[in-house]
Amino acid sequence: MKCPVCNESTIVEVKLMLDSSLVVMQSCSGCDSRRWIKDGDEVAVEGILEAASRR
Repeated sequence: MKCPVCNESTIVEVKLMLDSSLVVMQSCSGCDSRRWIKDGDEVAVEGILEAASRR
């Protein structure tokens, strides 16, 4: 897997369940960009924070 921002191949991936949905945070060690993916679709971090705050 390569970073879509800098093309670096060192990506850290953290998976968790949130509201019965699989959420994946991908972080690039090269440029420090982050992506949030919920049920296969990229989403803004605000959507993840909102869902987490309802818990």
